[in-house]
Amino acid sequence: MVRQSIAQCSGERLVIGQRRLFIMIAFRNPLFDGQLRRALGHGTYGGAELGECLAAAANVADGDREGWYRAWIALADRTFAAAESSAARGHCESARCAFLRASNYYRSAYVLHLEVPLPGLAREAYGRHREAFRRAASVMTRH
Repeated sequence: MVRQSIAQCSGERLVIGQRRLFIMIAFRNPLFDGQLRRALGHGTYGGAELGECLAAAANVADGDREGWYRAWIALADRTFAAAESSAARGHCESARCAFLRASNYYRSAYVLHLEVPLPGLAREAYGRHREAFRRAASVMTRH
């Protein structure tokens, strides 16, 4: 039996032992691709749009943490602005959906900067993440 390290990147799949777990979506770097997957996973609940996430990922060089931050913060800011515009026009459902996506995108922006000491950009994005979620929750209704 061949033994391998806990995890190693092998072409288009992450290998643990001899078992294939998944196809890489946009990055060879498993951390970057994993965070993209996490963001996309929120799509089931309205917290992400596939096209928006893939467009953000397309603007990031594999392994470039600062590029990742810039791409996701720009997407989050655009989405938040769209949410505010919808809210101002009384389109509560559109506003809720966009605020929820913005919250997820802000979180995606800072996730690769969770370190000690916590950088200011991570603190700022975290604050925006919370505000976007608060705004989404304020227009949620019970069914």
